[in-house]
Amino acid sequence: MLTLGGNYTHDSKTFKAAAESSDVFSGIDFNAPQYEPFRRMLLVGGGLRQAGVDPNDPAAVLAFASNPATAPIYSAIVANAVANQSNPLANPLAQLRALQFMPPFLDVPNAVEDGRIKDDDFAYTVRLAYDLSDAINVYASYATGFKASSINLSRDSRPSLADRTAIVGAGLNPNNLTYGSRFAGPEESRVIELGVKGNWGDVSANLAVFDQEIKGFQSNIFTGSGFVLLNAGEQSTVGVEFESTATLFDALTLNLGVT
Repeated sequence: MLTLGGNYTHDSKTFKAAAESSDVFSGIDFNAPQYEPFRRMLLVGGGLRQAGVDPNDPAAVLAFASNPATAPIYSAIVANAVANQSNPLANPLAQLRALQFMPPFLDVPNAVEDGRIKDDDFAYTVRLAYDLSDAINVYASYATGFKASSINLSRDSRPSLADRTAIVGAGLNPNNLTYGSRFAGPEESRVIELGVKGNWGDVSANLAVFDQEIKGFQSNIFTGSGFVLLNAGEQSTVGVEFESTATLFDALTLNLGVT
């Protein structure tokens, strides 16, 4: 016996999100030009410590800078600090970013994001079964599945990374805006199953071999300040399942299941 099934999905969502972060510290851009003198001072201090001089001891710094033997080293430390005071890769303040838990948000809809998302898919099932006898049936099936995109409207809903260039170009990017948690893309699955079913009255048994694959698996992921639903990649399962039922003395039923 051949069984065919199909399902067409059209999913359309319209969404809005507005949030405000009152965490002033998380809105500071440590690479901003106004912090160049502070970054230069820290770089000089770090260089002095590597040279064995306490940067908080003015007398020691003066002696190090004026000593003919160490003056060239001091000059090199200052030159390196000046050269790197605007270098994000050498920013001594960068390690403080780990404490910027709640950076500013970007409300949606906006000039780049229209607050709409749409998915279309056709999923289907094909199943072929054959009775070997009145008690035994064998079958094979192939099925696909679909789960539409999911929107995150939590406090950590951030624009898609694909929109970053457009957002920056439109001047919508506040300091430290993060990306990638606005929504989870669609999830698609595929299942192949081969099996045999037997029924002998008081005893029945089913044996199945299956192979399941999910692409774009949607999973709750911890971002450091909350959970969002994102695509966690591909998930696959291959296995064997056996289940059996036996009725004894018309009063006792035994069940066995192994996967």
